[in-house]
Amino acid sequence: MKTQVQLYVKNETLWTRFFGGGLWFVNIFRKLPIDIAVDGDKQRYKPRSEPYVIDVQPGLHVIEGRDPRALTKKADKALTGAILGAAAMGAGGGSMAAGAILGADAASSNVTRVGLAQLELKDGDIFKLSCQANRKGGVVFKVIQ
Repeated sequence: MKTQVQLYVKNETLWTRFFGGGLWFVNIFRKLPIDIAVDGDKQRYKPRSEPYVIDVQPGLHVIEGRDPRALTKKADKALTGAILGAAAMGAGGGSMAAGAILGADAASSNVTRVGLAQLELKDGDIFKLSCQANRKGGVVFKVIQ
């Protein structure tokens, strides 16, 4: 019997594609890929209805997911924070430049999020995993029964 990992790659939600940074007017119509590494073997997967089937050996496996648009999403959050910070400081009579700096710093994070799943498979196991990028630039894994 084969031991398999089945990856169901979902497209980002409409909300995430619209507010997820850069070129939203193009991204709302596209299927945005994510990078998934199974035991260090990195591949780029596009969303589709059928699962990607990966044959593996029985034992411990690490699945890592990264969003290729994570840095764009992070920069978009910093820009939004800068605009809102400058507006708030300007409305209060303060320096708009200081408000932009504070707003950008508060909104952006120094973390690039990575989705991670570890699993132990026996001979003949079939593990089904749903993967989807989120608005923060991370990949969310959910086990499918």
